[in-house]
Amino acid sequence: MPYPTPYILLVMLYGALGYLHYRLEDEQLKDYCNAAAAAAFVLFFGFRGFLLTDWILYYPYYMGLEWADVTDFFTPGKQGLEPGFALLAMVCKTLSFSSYHFLEFVITGFVLTCLYRFFRRYTGNVALGLMIFIAFNGVGVTCNLLRNSIAIGIFLLAIPFMEQRRPLPYYLLCLLALSFHISALVYLPLYLFFHRFPSRWVYLAVFVVANVAFVTRFSIVEQLLELMGLSGDAAIKADAYTGKMTTAVAVFSLGYMERLLTGTLVIVYHDKLKALHNGSGVIVNGVFMYLIMFFFFSQYDVLAQRFTFLFGFGYWVIWIDLMRCFYYANNRRLLAGLVMAYCLLRTWTIYNAPDFMYENVLTGARSYNERIYFHRRNSHE
Repeated sequence: MPYPTPYILLVMLYGALGYLHYRLEDEQLKDYCNAAAAAAFVLFFGFRGFLLTDWILYYPYYMGLEWADVTDFFTPGKQGLEPGFALLAMVCKTLSFSSYHFLEFVITGFVLTCLYRFFRRYTGNVALGLMIFIAFNGVGVTCNLLRNSIAIGIFLLAIPFMEQRRPLPYYLLCLLALSFHISALVYLPLYLFFHRFPSRWVYLAVFVVANVAFVTRFSIVEQLLELMGLSGDAAIKADAYTGKMTTAVAVFSLGYMERLLTGTLVIVYHDKLKALHNGSGVIVNGVFMYLIMFFFFSQYDVLAQRFTFLFGFGYWVIWIDLMRCFYYANNRRLLAGLVMAYCLLRTWTIYNAPDFMYENVLTGARSYNERIYFHRRNSHE
């Protein structure tokens, strides 16, 4: 079976549930659609086997973890993980008699809860939100970024407090997210401005500059390194600190055209999007940051992935918002069809690699040693 097939089927299921949710008028039946989407997510990801690659490091860490190791993050010379994650892992290990898959199940359940609340608040249609989430690297977030996914999920819970201008619960949640992954530092200053809807002209100006930087291969990272006093061969230092991509992102690729179209539509429907979210700028600012991070950091693997993941939540919602902005029903149907087709195309393209070979522990999955042998054989390690 081709590697992307299970993910394609899941995307198609979410597309069907999303369409059914849209057509239904009874609110209880809509809730059933949302519940079915959540159940499918738990069955698919909560009971997964060893997918992608981060389990290669997480599994030995988990199996060797002891209560005394929970605070290793603060101990010089030790390679401990963030204390929130270490504590969660130790609790799961104790409760499950060292089952690594139980840890995956617990994290999946938490991330799903955060996504469910987020999509219910901003779209109402959980299935469509999850469909776009999966198509836009959601599998990588869920399966390969365990600590990041928890931190991102906690931030999703904090967003309403930002909009309500309640700093105490917002910052407490951000600090909790920080205890799972240090990248959550990015979320701390957002309270000051992220709730404000951006000016159309500021958005347009920065969007144009970012596109020019992307097309001309202008490296803002190297320029910043020079300004910080890292003289000499800044490119070499950038490689060392940021992990420069060995293969450059293609200019005018399908992915670039998708981001260009998304940014353009956000500018065109600026006022409607503002009205749709009652003046809150969280979703549009999320899209804005996602695009800016991609365009400016596209030459650097670690920066491009880690930072765009942090703001992917805007992208998971904006296409559903844009469908609602179109005046004519035929245009909404056309956009919905294009989004569905593009999600299927992205899913087939992104997840077409051996490490995405899906296995479920309920139907039989390879052990750690068997899966690592499969990984090394297919990645030529």
